[in-house]
Amino acid sequence: MPEGLSSPPKKLRLGRMPAGVGPSFKAWLDSTLRQMGRALGVQVSIDGAESASTGSDGSMRFKISPGDSSSHPFACPNSTDGSTASTIVGGTVNGVSATNLSLTISATGTKYVYLDVTYTQSLSANNYVLGFSGAITCALATGSSIPSNTSTHLYRQVAVYVSGVKASQDILTSMQVEARDNGAGASVTRAIWGRA
Repeated sequence: MPEGLSSPPKKLRLGRMPAGVGPSFKAWLDSTLRQMGRALGVQVSIDGAESASTGSDGSMRFKISPGDSSSHPFACPNSTDGSTASTIVGGTVNGVSATNLSLTISATGTKYVYLDVTYTQSLSANNYVLGFSGAITCALATGSSIPSNTSTHLYRQVAVYVSGVKASQDILTSMQVEARDNGAGASVTRAIWGRA
């Protein structure tokens, strides 16, 4: 027999949000849960939520802590002593796992951790870059600067260290990259990066 409108709401329990979940996903999830709650008459509880409230219109609000920031793809340690190799959390570029996840990052001056994507260009008859020809490889590297893109390598900043302390973590997700022509028709690649 179906339950009436006066029946107590059923509880739906969801697991803890994964660490490193971005704000756009949280907003989408919040909207989806509100719609589900109204449509199904269920009470939603999220493990790990710091607080939850329900508005007079049935809307639900959850406060979720950002979680452990060290567990996202390409997370770099907060500091380095310059002599011990630092372990960086693995990630992918175009689904290819990055290699060289253990780097010795100098503790002197400004140092960069970056992705080095090796590829072969696919060219048109007029020397316009059409994309990649075959598979790419991806490795992490570190240095005093990030090299400029070439016809065989694309580079992307992951993190910056100043005197051994991480000043910025620029990539928080696995990545996608496409190779396109810069418009000159001289086999010069323009890298188009996005989150995976």
